[in-house]
This record gives sequence, C-alpha cells and structure tokens, in this order.
Amino acid sequence: MGSERADPDAEHDWADQEYSADRYPPQPPPIPAAVRAPLDYSYSATELMAALPRSEAVDVDALPAALQHKARIHRDDLDNIIESQHLTTHPRSEVAWAHIARAHRFTAPIAKYGAPAAGVVAALTMAATRWHHPAAPTTDILTAAAPFDYIAAGIAAAALLTWWGRRRSATSPSWVYNDDELKTLDAASIDWPAVPEELDRYANGDVLRREWHGTWLARIQPGAAALVWREPHLVAVAALIARDIQASPTWNSELLDIHRVRVDLNRTLRDVYLRAHRIWRARANLVTPTTKDPTDPVARRNAEITDAADDAWNTLVTLVRQLQSYRQALIPVDIIRAEIAALQQSSMRISDDAVRQLHVDAAGNELHAGALGAATRELADLNANLAARLATLRHSLTTATNGLALRAP
Repeated sequence: MGSERADPDAEHDWADQEYSADRYPPQPPPIPAAVRAPLDYSYSATELMAALPRSEAVDVDALPAALQHKARIHRDDLDNIIESQHLTTHPRSEVAWAHIARAHRFTAPIAKYGAPAAGVVAALTMAATRWHHPAAPTTDILTAAAPFDYIAAGIAAAALLTWWGRRRSATSPSWVYNDDELKTLDAASIDWPAVPEELDRYANGDVLRREWHGTWLARIQPGAAALVWREPHLVAVAALIARDIQASPTWNSELLDIHRVRVDLNRTLRDVYLRAHRIWRARANLVTPTTKDPTDPVARRNAEITDAADDAWNTLVTLVRQLQSYRQALIPVDIIRAEIAALQQSSMRISDDAVRQLHVDAAGNELHAGALGAATRELADLNANLAARLATLRHSLTTATNGLALRAP
C-alpha cells in the first residue's frame, strides 16, 4: 500500500507475471528453525500460510497525537487505510461533481473549436444538398446535416455539464489528509507484505528483501510472510490455535459461559496481531549504521530497539503459549462431555425402567430355569424306569418258556 490514491482505471497484465494462471503455484519451503515459534505444534507450512490474516487497519498508537486527533474529528476509525486515503471533507456527491469538473479542461477546447466546426460542416452539407438537389424538401436537407448537428449538440452538452461541475466544485475535493500524513498512515499500516516491492518503504528494506528471496523464489505469494519472519509466523500459529479452540464442542456449548471461563478470542487475536506487527516493524525500520563501530550512536540506538523488541517478543510468545494451554485444557473437558453425551443418548434409547425390567426378567429366568431343570431330571428318571421295564419285558418274551409268537420288526 502506497501513499498514492488508488486509480480504479489502472490495468495490469497479470499473464506476463511469473505467477500467472497457467503456472503451478510454488510449493512452500520447509519452515526454518529460526522462524518456528518456541511452542509445541505440528501445523504445516500450507496451513500457516493460509491462516495468516490480512489487515488494512492502522496502528493508531504509532501515529502522532495531532494525526490521531484529526482522525477523530473526521470520524475516521482507521480500520481501512484505503478508505482513509480517499476520505474527503465533501459528501460523495460533491466528489462526483469534482471528478466531472476535471474533464472541463478537455471539453472546453473541444467545444470552443469542435462545435463551431461541426456547425460549419453541417451548413456546408445543407448547402451542397440544396445545390445538388434543388427540388429536395427542407426536411431532407436538414436530415443530411443531422449527424453533424448531433455532434455539435453533444459537444456543447458535455462542455455545459463540465462547466456546471466546475462551478459546483471549483477545486478538487478537500482531502482530509495531505501527502505527508498519508505517508505516516502508510508507515503505520499493519498488513504483512505479500510482494517484495512492499518492503521498500521500510528503512531496513534491503535486509528484508534478502530474507524474502532467501526463502521464496516466487515474486508473490499471499501468506508467505509466515514462513519468512518469526512475527507473522507466530500470528499464524495463534490463528490456527484459535481455529482449534473454535472447533471444540466445549467452546460451542454454554458450559464456559456458565462457569465464566470463556476468553475473548477475537480480542486476543487482534492483540497478538498488533503486537507482532509492532515488533516486526521495529526491526524493519532499523537504520543501517554508517560504521561498524559498536559505539556509533545509530548502532547503540539499534541495540536499544532490538532489546525492547526481544522483550516484547518474549511476552508475546508467553501470551500465545497461554492460548495454547487454554486449548489443551479444553481437551479433557471435551472427553468428559462426550462421555456425558453418550450416557444421555443411552438413557434416551434405553430408560432406567427398561433396565429394571431386564433385571426382573433375569430373576424370572432363573426361577424358570430351576423348574425346567427339575422337570428334565424327572423325565430322565422316567425314561430310565421305562427302559428297565421294557428290558424286563423283552427278557420275558425271549425265554424258552414263552409261547407267544413275536412279530418280525
């Protein structure tokens, strides 16, 4: 984002760039050890790049007090630097008339010379038509010159419209911020760079470019900053931890609200983003000393800035570690809630009365099993007695004294 106001008519030939649609996107490189946050996580490079948020806001605390006051007067919340760059003291309708008025420098000379020329051509056309067709009606003669009449009328109307716009807004709209203030806003913007050209606005831009190209061969890759510098990397890690928290069943229940243990996740992420960008911006704006003498004033100033940034970095890592601990604390709660949900589902499908009935049925089955066993034993005794009697009868019929004839089987 530069301090220049955006040109909506600007065109870009994206096909000529090395990241055109007919090329495959480059594979993300491995995460450098110097970039990894001192936390335990297993997010991939692709996840980190996709999770790095973009912002068009401005770090209000980095602005001079006068500029902050000016923004408050004009009700600019500084959430979008693009809107701030186009903020004017006039209503939108006045801005539109101002743009129309700018065209007067083109329409005025055209109307001055073009309209009379079109009128002369129209008159000559009518005269020529009358000369070649003396008997032609007047309507035909006027029709022959109609196109030039329309041209003259259009030129005059355009000149009149731009003249009125110039009268309505004699000058361009009063922009709220001047060029110097726009540069200050641009320097305080908190968006991560997506192309190496965005690094040129920082004092340490050459070093940042070397770090960028040392990791990336592609000219542009959204989210690539998460794999180049530790600060945006930590922001991406925090965003992924927040994603895991939001996926927790406990987070989506009322349990945390009842016990008042729900954290303000959005505020925490904004805080992490802003603090991380301040640390990165401090390093990005280090001025290279003219000498290698450690006692050089610039070198001492850089050392002071670096020490302050390191202290801020350590506290920021602690904040993200607390966020990760909060996520870890939700895991056992999720397990307990899953067990409770399973028990509730079991109770809904099989009630306590049904369980008691199963116990009653079990006792009844034991009684029936005893009676059935006794009957089985009695039947066995009866069968044994019957077999003995049949054996006795068979023995009596097979004796030599038996006179009865037996039937063949």
